[in-house]
Amino acid sequence: MSDDASYLVHERNDRQVLGHCQSVRLRPSAAELFAEVRARPLTPRMQGKPSIEIATADLPWMRTAMECQAEHVVFLNRSTEGAQELAPYSPEAARQYMLRYLNTWEPLRAEQVRSVERILSVPVFELRYRDLDWAIDRLERLVQERS
Repeated sequence: MSDDASYLVHERNDRQVLGHCQSVRLRPSAAELFAEVRARPLTPRMQGKPSIEIATADLPWMRTAMECQAEHVVFLNRSTEGAQELAPYSPEAARQYMLRYLNTWEPLRAEQVRSVERILSVPVFELRYRDLDWAIDRLERLVQERS
């Protein structure tokens, strides 16, 4: 499991991802979607927006790792309506989304573009869900199916 605190290592041929797995930060609006975080306090941040910060040690069911090899890209789409499904997602749509957030300094941007291409060499999906337990089970099955 990862969020925007995960990093694809530059200047490599594989898809090694590094992350900070000791905590998870969510926006306050996450409480509307995740009943599990409604009682959690907001953590003020010196820079940026307030967050709900949860130590992963407080989530004994969550497995963590400091690094891994990315085998899938999954865009999360939690909603209260519609079918729950893991559906193929357009690599081109994923590319366009990722390219919007790159650095503007050209030497770094060029390396980031190469990294985007590398990460998009794996299957890309959209997980549409409303139930967190269902989503976790479906992602675990995805990993098992692709092993």
